[in-house]
Amino acid sequence: MLNEVIRTLRKRRGLTQEQLAEYLGVSVMTVRRWEWGERMPDVDAIRKISQVLEVPISELLTETTKES
Repeated sequence: MLNEVIRTLRKRRGLTQEQLAEYLGVSVMTVRRWEWGERMPDVDAIRKISQVLEVPISELLTETTKES
């Protein structure tokens, strides 16, 4: 699920929810809702998330992420 992928990749990059929100120009609550699966990021946010987390959009949209 996208929420789990965002959370996993954010943690892998060593970012807090607050830092990710700041980089994306959204509220911390928005990031939390994405990670809780309550909301889905829009297309523009997905593009920004992929840039900040340095992964291709296709990796964000996969069901699982590789453990490292």
